[in-house]
Amino acid sequence: MLVTAGILLFVATATIAQVLPEAAPQLGHYFADVSFYQAAIPTYYGGIMTFAWATDNEALRSLSTEIIAARFHTAALTCRYYNPAIHTAAFALPQYLHDALSAQ
Repeated sequence: MLVTAGILLFVATATIAQVLPEAAPQLGHYFADVSFYQAAIPTYYGGIMTFAWATDNEALRSLSTEIIAARFHTAALTCRYYNPAIHTAAFALPQYLHDALSAQ
């Protein structure tokens, strides 16, 4: 069971462009905010893996880079890769996924 402010994340599929138009409305039936994001996974066949994001807390996905930067600064973390801009950009989708979503 998902808590009230929880986030459901899962690997969506390898052929996401075909499944996305069906998956988004199905998840949307249960969650207020549904989206997808991708990550480069070098050991995964094809290299790109798509994940689904679903939550009832619509504010979670709308955090500005400035808020994330303030939290990052407060945490006083030293990272070689991660920074607030990378965090924000990680949720940008390529055009073919935007096209698949708009086809629904």
